[in-house]
Amino acid sequence: MRNNTPTRSSIGRAALSAALAAAVILASSGCAAKPQFPGRVILLSQGTVLVLTQDGTEPLLTGVVTAAISPDARFLLYTRTDQTVLRDLGKGTEKTILPETGLKAGWNGDGTRYYILTGCPANRLYVGSPEGNPVRLFQGRKGLYVIGGSEGASIEEEVCAELGGCLFLTNDLLVFSAFDAPMPRQGDIHANRAFLVNLAANPPEMQSTDFPRQERWRFVDASDQADRVLLAVERNPESAELFQNKVYTCARFREWTGITFQNEVQLNFGRWENGSWGNAGEMAGVFMPVSNRIFGLANEQTSKGWNLYTMEIDPETSEAQRGPALKLQPGQIINRPVFDPEEKQVALLANLGNEESVTAIDLEANTTRVIWKIKAPKDGSFDARLDRLLAWLD
Repeated sequence: MRNNTPTRSSIGRAALSAALAAAVILASSGCAAKPQFPGRVILLSQGTVLVLTQDGTEPLLTGVVTAAISPDARFLLYTRTDQTVLRDLGKGTEKTILPETGLKAGWNGDGTRYYILTGCPANRLYVGSPEGNPVRLFQGRKGLYVIGGSEGASIEEEVCAELGGCLFLTNDLLVFSAFDAPMPRQGDIHANRAFLVNLAANPPEMQSTDFPRQERWRFVDASDQADRVLLAVERNPESAELFQNKVYTCARFREWTGITFQNEVQLNFGRWENGSWGNAGEMAGVFMPVSNRIFGLANEQTSKGWNLYTMEIDPETSEAQRGPALKLQPGQIINRPVFDPEEKQVALLANLGNEESVTAIDLEANTTRVIWKIKAPKDGSFDARLDRLLAWLD
């Protein structure tokens, strides 16, 4: 039986609900039945932060590159071109905290710290707190690549080495991966080292470890209640023919000697496109916030083609519970999900190329319904790699 007793703090939800309620305008009345789902789903789609409710949809912010809501629902961290902004949702005030554009952002479990990851040409990792300003934690590598030319000439282009996989293991412990070596002149760039940072120390204490040869680790998710960490391991990433990707759970670690790859999740998960990780081919899953089961997407091939369906796994016993099938195909861009506060429903954002949609799944009734969708412009398609669901609130 599912444990539906909420364990996460609801502090700040009332403040955010009040702030967002002011932005929501009731949809015009009509004969069509409105989709019924509780609370508010906050979505970033094509540069606009939207508030989805059963009464309608209303934009909250436009011109946004990426965004993240703090778990206590007090702050919205978002970026625009050459600017990163922190908005206090309760007070309705905001301040510019960085004159750079972030491509990914995230919060720790109690909303006291955040990270901002910029892309090329800056390629930097910042950390900060709502009371202060972000500080640069790591400078990723940059270099010139030879990309070709004609008649003996060569063309060089500045590229950034890999920097990402950011995850708060605890409120003060951040882990990430990066390429930290001399830049090659050509070919793909892969992370070769992981970093473990104690942000409570002054200055922050940083430990690093080298990945084994032809192997990369991805730090996917951490569970506060189960004290576990979910990891994806890519083996032989330079060879598509020998490529393997497996998912493990291990005890939360504070030293690199504490990381283990013994408890493998026995399921061929599909992948999310973004969140704290997101390169093509990486396996995906997240800890459910109340039950601490692992939620992911799985696929199977039938005589009629491929089916994509949800799956819940008990990380201790490997017991699997199959959920409903989705009207989606493997390989389509499906972004990291969000759960309602009571873990009764989960929402997925999917990009089908010519359409973007949000599907809500009732975890108790095993039913699905599309609660929002938008068509791409005529003769156009969506680029949803930066789009994401930000939160599901009361």
